[in-house]
Amino acid sequence: MSNKRLVSIVLVLFSIFLVLCYLFYLQIQLSKTKSIVSIIEEENNQYSSIININDNFNHQESSIDKLQIIKPNDEIQNTTDLNSWKENYQEIGLISNGLIKVKKNNLYGFVNSDGSEIIPLQYQIAIDFSEGLSLIKINNKWGFINSQGETKIKPIFDHAFPFFKGLSLIKINNKWGAINKDGKFIVEPQYQSMEYFSDGLSLVKKNNLYGYIDEGGREVIPVIYEQAQSFANGQALVKLKGRNFKIDIFGQESD
Repeated sequence: MSNKRLVSIVLVLFSIFLVLCYLFYLQIQLSKTKSIVSIIEEENNQYSSIININDNFNHQESSIDKLQIIKPNDEIQNTTDLNSWKENYQEIGLISNGLIKVKKNNLYGFVNSDGSEIIPLQYQIAIDFSEGLSLIKINNKWGFINSQGETKIKPIFDHAFPFFKGLSLIKINNKWGAINKDGKFIVEPQYQSMEYFSDGLSLVKKNNLYGYIDEGGREVIPVIYEQAQSFANGQALVKLKGRNFKIDIFGQESD
C-alpha cells in the first residue's frame, strides 16, 4: 500500500473520530437542558403550556412536572406543580378547553389548573376536547359532553370518533354514519365503514364494496369498487374488476 493511500485512510478515520466526538459533546449538552414540551392552547388571551423540568432531556419516559399559564406578554400568571398530583392520579393528560384530563380508579374526569374537579371521574374513557366537546364512554356507550360536564349528545353509540369540522363518525347497530354537534344524523348509519370527508367526499363501504358520498349523505360516486382510498388533491385511487386507476371527484377516470 502506498504512503499516499495510507495517509488518506488515516485522515478519513480521524475525520470520523472528530464527528463522533462532536456528536457525543452535543448529547452531553442536551442532557443538561431543560425543555418546553409543547404549547397546548390559547384561550381568553392566555397561553397554557406544559413544561418538562426534568434535568435529563433524554429520559426515555419524560414526565410532565409543571403546568404554567402564560400571558401574551410572556408573563407567567401561575405555576402548578404536578408532582403532587402524580400520587393521586393514574394518568394526567394535557390541557384542552382549559381542563386537564385525569384518571383515578380506572375512571376518567377533568380538573382545572388548581386541581379542582370540574367534571367527575366517572367515565370509562374520555378523549381530549375537540371543537368544544369531549368524546366519553360510559356504561359501554359513547357520547359527548361540554367543558361544564353537561351531556350534549347522549351516550347511545357503540363507537364514535371526536368531532372534526363539525362532524363525528358514529357506529350504532354495527353500522357507521355521521352526526353533527346537535346529535342529528347527517349520514344515517348504514355502512360497514366510513371515513372523514376529504375534498367534500367520504369513502364508505357497503356490501364489501366501496364508493363515495357527499356531505348531504348522497352516494355521488357509486359503491362499486373492490378497493378504494380517500380523496387527496382531487384524486382517489380505486380498484375495479382487478384494475387499479385514479378517479376525480366526479367519478371519472383521471391521469
